[in-house]
Amino acid sequence: MLSRYATDSSSGIPWNPNPWRLMVALRPPVGARWTVVIDNTSLIPPPLSAFQFEPFNSIETDTGRIEVELCHAMNVGTWETSASTLEFQWRDSSFVLTRWKRNDGNRGTGLSITTTVALPSGDVHQAIEPGDTDTLGTRKRSWSIPPQEGPLLSTIDDGLLYRPEGLDAP
Repeated sequence: MLSRYATDSSSGIPWNPNPWRLMVALRPPVGARWTVVIDNTSLIPPPLSAFQFEPFNSIETDTGRIEVELCHAMNVGTWETSASTLEFQWRDSSFVLTRWKRNDGNRGTGLSITTTVALPSGDVHQAIEPGDTDTLGTRKRSWSIPPQEGPLLSTIDDGLLYRPEGLDAP
């Protein structure tokens, strides 16, 4: 379940400025109650200014898998945009990050850099699309970083700012 909520400071509940909450409940055996395994208000960050679009873009679920896509774009002030996709797998009673994908773009030039990391294997793939002014077309490259156990969903403070260890900035 994903909800956008408002908090009430008069209720005695600590105020949280983030309007987004990600909750995951697992389906139990027949006759048992649903179990909430994730109640997270930090993965989806709040907008940092009135000019920023809402960071939450989409969520996809499948058996034992959650994929959250977040985006960063401003109405004014910058041509830069980005979208981060974080894919989590259910392992040992927690959701663990297994795949990270980020697309950085420029609305003015059309430049787009998409980087995908499979954390368990350390495989990195990158596609660079130069935009309308370059006739070279899409360039692709691959390399490896040390394999790593991805962080737990509950330990990522801001999904837009997260980067796998050992990955150079695009």
